[in-house]
Amino acid sequence: MSAFNINAFMTQQDQLKQINIELLVPYHNHKFKLYTGERLEDMINSIKENGVLTPIIVRPAPNNAGKYEILAGHNRCNAAKQAGLTAVPGVIKEGLSDSEAEMYVIETNLIQRGFNDLSVSEQAAVIAMRHSQMFDPEKRAKIEQELHELEAPNVSTDRSKLALTGGEYGLSRNSVARLIRINTLLGSCDKFTIAVDHKDLSVRAAVELSYISQPALNVIFDKYRTSVVIDNLWCDTVNISMSTAIWLREIFADFNGSEEEAKKTLEKENLRKTQSGIDKIAAKPIKLSISSGTFRKYFSEETKPDEAADIIDKALQLYFSQNKKL
Repeated sequence: MSAFNINAFMTQQDQLKQINIELLVPYHNHKFKLYTGERLEDMINSIKENGVLTPIIVRPAPNNAGKYEILAGHNRCNAAKQAGLTAVPGVIKEGLSDSEAEMYVIETNLIQRGFNDLSVSEQAAVIAMRHSQMFDPEKRAKIEQELHELEAPNVSTDRSKLALTGGEYGLSRNSVARLIRINTLLGSCDKFTIAVDHKDLSVRAAVELSYISQPALNVIFDKYRTSVVIDNLWCDTVNISMSTAIWLREIFADFNGSEEEAKKTLEKENLRKTQSGIDKIAAKPIKLSISSGTFRKYFSEETKPDEAADIIDKALQLYFSQNKKL
């Protein structure tokens, strides 16, 4: 493939210019992790040596006059800043809708990393966007082609592999549905992101929690909060089993109250659950066995189990009445 000609993808509204890094802000709903470790260091060293070769893509930041919101190039901007650059080349896209802006963010991450390399929360964001009512296949095709030419000009694209279904990523319909529910959970309470990605919370347990309201989710997170070390940093997560997640969904099925009310509900149901467990233990029969020799010593072969139990009960009452200290 011939070298990429950026002018071929620039509309009359688009501008290509050097943009001051201080004027750049991350995409407001950016759900993708930035490079760390060796991958980040390699990018920093490359930029120090060669500069930023591929322009980033931005749009005028909504509600932030004079700033630009990054759509493609979050890692380049982060590395460039750490490399000491004060400006980066960027294509300024004017007049984009929010759904088009979201497509740029998602598609550029898929091109750079691939679906299977994304975390569960990132995969959920991709699938949810692909299946949302905002999604326009024709616009996606155009944006995807532009990004392929910009990000990977020497990699051919096979449109036959880009069917807008879970089959594109080797996912079943159930898997797609679960990822959409996980995106709903994280949209309501992003505190659970680490738990999902770190697998402290299973996919199926996360799906159960996704049906619970935001105030209740905040209370649940605080109740089951624990800490783990990830990349040398302490992070908050939760450990919630599948059975507990099902129970939580049941008790908050019709809940629409405040966090304070959710806290009271959880405390009440926890107490009831504890008492129920005690009652079950108390009601559960305890089985004792005696040797056949001992049984024959005190009972005839015709003695029925119920009769033997009654005799043993009376004998024990007599025994303990005479030996109260025991």
